[in-house]
Amino acid sequence: MACVASGDIRLKSEPSESFHLPPIPLTSMRSQEFSWRTTLSANLFHTSPRIGLISLHADLASSLLTYAFALSNFARVTVASLGAYEHERAISDIERKAKDEKLNFAVALLCRASGIYTHISEKVLVDWDEAGEGASGRPPDLSKEVNAALAK
Repeated sequence: MACVASGDIRLKSEPSESFHLPPIPLTSMRSQEFSWRTTLSANLFHTSPRIGLISLHADLASSLLTYAFALSNFARVTVASLGAYEHERAISDIERKAKDEKLNFAVALLCRASGIYTHISEKVLVDWDEAGEGASGRPPDLSKEVNAALAK
């Protein structure tokens, strides 16, 4: 994002819903709008509207948040697939070690997701605030407090 802030890199055209539209030259880095669906607040409020977020900071935050959710979900599915093997007395040592390795993999995924949530909370959202690019219209998913809580 340092390249964007310094003006070294800019978008050639506005992001658009359709790939068939001709590119529109940008006059300002603050005029881009990226469309995202919320994940957490959609489940809480039983809606899933598309929210137009302005700036590359918004796109970075949303992309990282989606990646962290995917890692968390993958860890949950991995653990669920193991079952309650720690209570199974008839399981062999080889099977137990294999399941322990899968459990360790799930823990590693959760640790990675936690690091991403922390990075979003402590760096990405702070940079977005400092850039002054539409931070007031953020969904709850993109608040520092929610991401700090998800990191725990």
